[in-house]
Amino acid sequence: MRKRAEVHCFKGRVFVSSADNPISAGTSDQVTATTLTDPGLGDTDTDWIGGEIRFVDGPYVGQTRRVSGFNRQTGAVEFNPPLPTAPMGGDAGGGVRLVANQPRPGGGPTGYLLVKNPNMPVRLLTDNTGTTVRLGQAPTIPYNVPSEEFAMMQRNPFFAEGQQYLVTTPGTQEHQSLQEEEFAQREAINNVLLSDLLAGEDCGGQPLPPGGFERRRRTARMGVRSALNRQFTYETQERGEREPGRAIRPEDIFLPENVQTPLYEEPEEGQKSNFRLEPFFFASEGNNALGARLRFQGTSGDAYAELGYRYTLLNGSQSLHDISEGFLHLRGHHGQLIAGRQHLFLGPANNNRFGTLLGLETTDAVVYELPLKGGFRQQVGWLIDTQALRDRGFAGGFARGQAPFRGGYVGYSVLASTHDDHTTGWSIDFSQPLIKNKVDVYGEGGRGVGGRNLAMAGLYFPALYHTMRVDAFLEYANREDLMERVSLRLRREMGNGLLLVAFLDRRLGEDNWDSGIGALWSYEFR
Repeated sequence: MRKRAEVHCFKGRVFVSSADNPISAGTSDQVTATTLTDPGLGDTDTDWIGGEIRFVDGPYVGQTRRVSGFNRQTGAVEFNPPLPTAPMGGDAGGGVRLVANQPRPGGGPTGYLLVKNPNMPVRLLTDNTGTTVRLGQAPTIPYNVPSEEFAMMQRNPFFAEGQQYLVTTPGTQEHQSLQEEEFAQREAINNVLLSDLLAGEDCGGQPLPPGGFERRRRTARMGVRSALNRQFTYETQERGEREPGRAIRPEDIFLPENVQTPLYEEPEEGQKSNFRLEPFFFASEGNNALGARLRFQGTSGDAYAELGYRYTLLNGSQSLHDISEGFLHLRGHHGQLIAGRQHLFLGPANNNRFGTLLGLETTDAVVYELPLKGGFRQQVGWLIDTQALRDRGFAGGFARGQAPFRGGYVGYSVLASTHDDHTTGWSIDFSQPLIKNKVDVYGEGGRGVGGRNLAMAGLYFPALYHTMRVDAFLEYANREDLMERVSLRLRREMGNGLLLVAFLDRRLGEDNWDSGIGALWSYEFR
């Protein structure tokens, strides 16, 4: 578990303090000289007596008072000394002066912030600002962060598509994002098992099993508290029989526009770029790979760029070094455009090279994604070379579509080759909860660009992830004229960027099993 959390605000305002300093913010129009009443405060589990109430909006902005009483049933907060009858040198709003212990008529709502320990810092986040909170420390001075389109240097923010991340199926965009992040180790497996590939086949690479979407939220597990209108606890909600927790969205933390902002520290300029070092190793029967990948990630507004270099030592003798990434990603109202050396994964197949129409790894391509909502995705583009780090691969046009269906997803992929001797490849795929929060089923079927039929089916076990944080995939795959095989893939995040993987694989009709283990450590620095 990482001992820190990052809190970013993209629209509106958020108040943030340390985990041991409860805070709660809101608005109320029930204010007297010595009380403020908000029924919503009955939902908090904090006794605010001895704390401080700060008035952040309305006629009393800038005033602070010590809390002398709190009624949880009514949400009434008592404070002293009394508020002035004509704050800020004028009337109390609406031309009416405040009368002691009488509700103030008119004047609009009063914004407030409750702080349990007034001596501990509270940071105010406004549009596109963030703060970092480490365990046992106060939040840092606010800094500028990238826009929501590339939040936290992520190309696919976990909260951006709503329901799409509230299901655990192999076909979700989040799983594809994790496949991309683990490319370095997955390529090590490909190189170690390269003898399994048949020259000229459109079989692509062998992705490792992706993990659950909660991974991105676990960094905030320490319980940083941020609040606006109500107290939010920014922490992971464990998954099990309960519905998965929904991430805080901008509309949850938006106040009315005509608010006054209290004086807090001005945000200092934040860095919008970082480097990521990712050493890895993989070992299987008689083979091994050891290496590292260094990535630069940068973002400015609606633009994201990435450049990566990867070095691999195979079996202690063969050295491979390549530019593994080099692309520009633009997002806007008219869709997304990704151009350059990137990673594409068509369909939900996760584990077996022979179980997907085209398991794309490092690919030189231009991809356009339509600006669709509600979990729908539609991509079209041109693939220049699907095996940019090896021999010449597939080239041609492609289309990929995905739609939510009954708690899971259905999708299709089409590949149009530029080679005269190749046919148009296609496949349809699905991923669905078989037993909710226990077992998911996924599959794919179609015809490859080489004219061979393909079929694949697999099971993913969310129950193992819920209890042990282990991603487990059991998969069967068959391609016409090629061997059938079954495989088991396991994936476990150990914290602090360390990832462990293992696999067990067998070709049907043979007695031998192939197995392997590996590790990938990802360290981010600026």
